Amino acid sequence: MGRNVIPFHEAQASSRCRHQYVDEQALSDQYYESLVQLRDSLKLLAQECGISLKEAMIDLTYIAVGDEIVSQLTDADEE
Repeated sequence: MGRNVIPFHEAQASSRCRHQYVDEQALSDQYYESLVQLRDSLKLLAQECGISLKEAMIDLTYIAVGDEIVSQLTDADEE
């Protein structure tokens, strides 16, 4: 039986890929947690203003991407 030998440069590349995956996973987890915090903050703000979370999300989307795109999204949602 022959022994599998992995060239050093391939082993290094494999290690970098694993490390990159761990970094991306940590970043993904951090991003998701930040989105959850943003949602919770938006919920509280909506309650303070006496509006629904959906209305607050629509308002935030208007600010982020503009009236035309949001209008298209909300109009399609109502149909």
